[in-house]
Amino acid sequence: MNLALPFRRIPLWQHLALVTLVLSGVSAASWGTLQHLSASVGARRLELEVAQRQILDLRAQQTTRAATDFSVQLPTAATADEVNRDIARFAESSRVQVQSLAAQVQAPTARDVGRIQYSMSAVADYPALKTWLSALLGRYPTLALSTLSLRAAPNEATRLTASVTLLLYVKD
Repeated sequence: MNLALPFRRIPLWQHLALVTLVLSGVSAASWGTLQHLSASVGARRLELEVAQRQILDLRAQQTTRAATDFSVQLPTAATADEVNRDIARFAESSRVQVQSLAAQVQAPTARDVGRIQYSMSAVADYPALKTWLSALLGRYPTLALSTLSLRAAPNEATRLTASVTLLLYVKD
């Protein structure tokens, strides 16, 4: 069986014409695909630029808002009653015994915002104290832990006596 036989029957110029036609078709299809991909890449670049501009605008707005609205975002001193209730409620749900609680209001000055200082003593095991403080600090973003002192409770190996000072920053 001679495989080269059919090629000898067709003239060489027809082979060349067929190869040229096939290569032209492949080239045209490739060119069209490249043009489509180029347009797609251009559109994606434009979308990326728009998204980056939006991100920059949002960051600028957030920075401006944070700088100008800080004191506006602070709660009023009337929030102190709600914080008092939540200290007791969260303590009960976390199995913490609050032994004493005192609140002292410090009025705002020209230099400082107002604050309410909560000084308290509590008894519980460490995980319960941690849960209790976490719940309070998570609920009130302007509440800060100022001091925390832990001592072993007398005659109890697992319970701790905690002296805690919390500061609630307020605008009035």
